[in-house]
Amino acid sequence: MVAYSNKILVSRNKVFVAGFKPTPSALNRYIFSIWYYNISGNNTIVWSANANSPITDDSSLGISDNGVFHLIESSSSRNLLLGSSSATRNPNSTSLYWSNENTFIKLEANGVVTQDNGATLVSSDFDEQNKSRRLTLDDDGNLRIQSFDIKTREFTVVWLAVQEMCTVHGTCGDNTICMNDASNTDPTFCVCPSGFKNNTNVNESNSCVIKTPWNNNHGNTKFL
Repeated sequence: MVAYSNKILVSRNKVFVAGFKPTPSALNRYIFSIWYYNISGNNTIVWSANANSPITDDSSLGISDNGVFHLIESSSSRNLLLGSSSATRNPNSTSLYWSNENTFIKLEANGVVTQDNGATLVSSDFDEQNKSRRLTLDDDGNLRIQSFDIKTREFTVVWLAVQEMCTVHGTCGDNTICMNDASNTDPTFCVCPSGFKNNTNVNESNSCVIKTPWNNNHGNTKFL
C-alpha cells in the first residue's frame, strides 16, 4: 500500500478503516492511521503510527514474511516498525489488548489508572443500537467516554472520571477563579477576579495579573 494511492483497509465488521491520511500542516506528508469507517462526515482518528514523524507520499506499508508490519519511506530508506504477529504470544507486551475479557481499567481516587478483574462495566445510550463510543485520556488528565451523536455528526462526552476539574490543582493559573458548568461535559472557565486582568504572557496565558502593579511605594498607600 503506497501513501498516495488512497487505498484503505476495512475491518471485518466495517467499523474501522486503516490507511494513509495527509497531514494538514505539511504538503505531501502522510500519517498511517485508523479511523471510523461507519461514520460518514466524521474522520476522527482513533490511532496513528507516526503522528510525530509524517512520511512522504512515495512511502508504503508492507508486511514481511514473518508477519512484521513496516512503514517504508523510499526517499530516506527510513523503516518504521509497527508490530509483529508473534507479539500476540508475548504476555509482557504493553501495546496489546489483554486476552482476559473480564479485565478492565479504572481511574482510582488518587489519579492512578489501574487494571482490575471481577467486575462488570455497564454503559448505556438509551437503547440506541450500534452506538460508536470512544474512551479518551485527554491533555487535562481526565478520562472521558464519548458517544457519536447522529444529529450533530460529532462525538459528545457522556461520562468523565473527574466531574469537576476545578477540584484538580493547577487547572487554572495564578490569581484566577475556577468555575464549572453544571453540565456533564464539564466545561471549565478560568476568570480573573475584580482588580485583575488576563496575563498577556504566552507562557502564562491561563493566569491573571493585577491591573495596578504594587510598586511598594508607601507614599501612595492609604488605608480605609
